[in-house]
Amino acid sequence: MDTKALYRGFGFLAFIIALATYLLTVQQTVPFWDCGEFSAAAALQQVPHPPGAPLFLMIGKIFHLLPFGDPGWRVNLVSVFSSAITVGLLYLITVKVIKNFHTTPLDTVGEAVAVYGAALVSALAYAFSDSFWFNAVESEVYALSTMFVALVVYLTMRWNEEADNPGHERYLLLIAYLIGLSTGVQLLSILPTFSIVLLVYFRKYKYSTKGLLLAGVAAIGIFIVIYPGIVKWFPQILNWAWPVGLGLVLAAVYGAWYGFKNQRPVLNLACSAFILAILGYSCYTHILIRSNANPPMNENAPNDLPKLISYLSREQYGDAPVWPRRFRWDDPYFQRGYLEYGEWNEP
Repeated sequence: MDTKALYRGFGFLAFIIALATYLLTVQQTVPFWDCGEFSAAAALQQVPHPPGAPLFLMIGKIFHLLPFGDPGWRVNLVSVFSSAITVGLLYLITVKVIKNFHTTPLDTVGEAVAVYGAALVSALAYAFSDSFWFNAVESEVYALSTMFVALVVYLTMRWNEEADNPGHERYLLLIAYLIGLSTGVQLLSILPTFSIVLLVYFRKYKYSTKGLLLAGVAAIGIFIVIYPGIVKWFPQILNWAWPVGLGLVLAAVYGAWYGFKNQRPVLNLACSAFILAILGYSCYTHILIRSNANPPMNENAPNDLPKLISYLSREQYGDAPVWPRRFRWDDPYFQRGYLEYGEWNEP
């Protein structure tokens, strides 16, 4: 029996219920905290606090152009729709997870309803969770960033299904582009990198302890290439010697061509993914362009490459050690006191 109609119907239901809920409960104007800054920055394409969110601002401007409703409400709709899409993607992901365990075909309506209904319950449970719902009704970056995470995970599972077919690499290449693009919202979508590498390893290679360790090293290496590599170091290379940065891109282009020409798919995939990640990350030129337009909100004024590097590196916030997690603050940014063993003490 063909159950595609049920599959699509339950997915559409998850999306519609989430969308209706968020539309009914969305903030009617500009919320407090960073939302006001993002709403104003989206309206006039201004430069908010480091490290910025250019893709969010560009998408927010599209919603701000709607000819009805409060301006703050319009920008809030970015989170409403991206959150509803996330719920729909979670339904699709859950169906695929269940089918990995329920390997027999869904031949009856009862089996289909059991699987698709369970996925619907899962998606709606997430839709009504406190933190996700809170982010779904305000103009902050977390809802859109979560949508990118869900999209990356969904595409990873699609790759898993197509891994033995010609052209399966297109899913991994699209993931690389989306990860680069999503840095223009928030860095959250970089985190699935580890699970993607491990899934590729278990799907395409025979398991061994050595192989698993190498896959772990590869995952860490890919993560470093993206962050801080592309996000922080690549602009610094361009500032230090732009021919070197251009040379890296051209070397990747040549590597992709050479890998394709000489039947070396791993080289072709790696170089192509690097190029696409850089292409997605290029949305940050928005910050440089808009800062040079001197808008009313122009935080840190990143109107040239050195200032943009400082902006992207969050230098104004200072640095905190990774370890130990509890430490004493002794830098100029915390002159009022220091944090020691989890307690705030006045000097």
